[in-house]
Amino acid sequence: MKLIIDCVWYSNRRDFVKFLKTADLYESVIDYAAINLKLSKSDPEGTQPPDTIIGLHLVKGIQDAKNNNKSKLLYVIKNLNVETIETVSDMFCSIYEIEEEQLSISLFIINRDDYPGKSVLSKFDSVKFIEKV
Repeated sequence: MKLIIDCVWYSNRRDFVKFLKTADLYESVIDYAAINLKLSKSDPEGTQPPDTIIGLHLVKGIQDAKNNNKSKLLYVIKNLNVETIETVSDMFCSIYEIEEEQLSISLFIINRDDYPGKSVLSKFDSVKFIEKV
């Protein structure tokens, strides 16, 4: 099984929503911002959940995708750095019980002026810059 992960890094939620409408169909979308919003709305005081709680929901989303045999996923990245990409890659390989060679990980950068360095971009199989969605 080849697992395809397309990561998205954006600055404006509206651009991401437009991207979703024009992008390939994904079997599952794992979105930090959507989880954060859902948990905030469910809190009686509207408090932002800690990153550890959101992380647990991200892991659950990946586990649900695996349990439903989904192999083409969209993963929204909050912080784009080497450590995050390595952690995400390791997490998918661990949960899906696959080797790194069975993982294809790509990046879409949508309407950003701050581009990551080569050390970050080299962690991806492909990188696409989208200026207008």
